[in-house]
Amino acid sequence: MINSSGCRDDLAKGSTSAAFLKLIVAGIVALVIALVTPNAANAGIFTGRVDTGSSLPLNVRQGASTSTAVVRTLANGSAVGLNCYVHGQAVNGRWGVTDIWDQIDGGGWVSDGFVYTGSNNPVVPLCGSNSKADHAVAWANSMVGATGYDGWCELFVENAYGTSGRYASALANFYAQQAAGRISTSTAVPSGALAFFRNPYDGGNGHVEISRGDGSFVSTAATVRVVGLSYGGTFLGWAPAPDSWPGR
Repeated sequence: MINSSGCRDDLAKGSTSAAFLKLIVAGIVALVIALVTPNAANAGIFTGRVDTGSSLPLNVRQGASTSTAVVRTLANGSAVGLNCYVHGQAVNGRWGVTDIWDQIDGGGWVSDGFVYTGSNNPVVPLCGSNSKADHAVAWANSMVGATGYDGWCELFVENAYGTSGRYASALANFYAQQAAGRISTSTAVPSGALAFFRNPYDGGNGHVEISRGDGSFVSTAATVRVVGLSYGGTFLGWAPAPDSWPGR
């Protein structure tokens, strides 16, 4: 039996119930739409310049904290495309202390304190603050109280973004976003972001929810419901939905 915060999205653990088949049919339709929809190039919204104040390169990290792994480096003076920002670890940068971290082209996070943008304030949107995310949250909210997604959390978040069949499980999605440097461990999870968890009841598949941006999340269970951060178990971090997901 699956706990309210457990997921069985791995198809090897699935069933062929009528409810599940309905979800698969809906998912196939969404996937066909996604496959014929061209994806925009992964270009930064704003181009900044790396400024470390020395010849040292800037570390690009897995998350918005210096405690996360370095995934690559950027040469001092090089141009960098910025996509969105989050509030993370406070860092003493070139122009004082800042907790702004920028998600950059190619994946990963850099402290805004070492990127010259011409402003001490964010120059790109908060991660997740886009119409695609807004539509996903609106759909998720509209599904509160619905049945049929119990155990199918990955399918639920993919359906919220107008797609399906992208990842076999929430944990597979998490590992993919982590490898791409898109995971933040900040508990200030923006609206529309995917929040990942592990718990003893997830069957090895992990759990994922959609953030509503106010500290609450839409989660699958016996009925789709609004929950707090602690509901899903151990918080692994969050990521914006992949750019390739088409949206509603």
